[in-house]
Amino acid sequence: MVEIAPVDSTHPDARYCLSAYFAELDHRFETGFDPELSIPAGVAELRPPTGLMLLATLRGEPIGCGGLKFHADGPTEIKRMWVAKGA
Repeated sequence: MVEIAPVDSTHPDARYCLSAYFAELDHRFETGFDPELSIPAGVAELRPPTGLMLLATLRGEPIGCGGLKFHADGPTEIKRMWVAKGA
């Protein structure tokens, strides 16, 4: 069964998923992908009260992630959404 739960954005499984997310983007784009040039969603921004990191696991293994970035004056952004190819 797949479980989805909030996790601290510095948790090793969250960091694994974020690393895989950036690696996949780097592979997909012809010129590569530099996270420093993207719209920011850093570790602190994906923690309450400014955001939230969600981790998907299958049998305890990380298979996906997604971040939420909250804005007091606007809609919440979905950030860093990734699912492993094998999932």
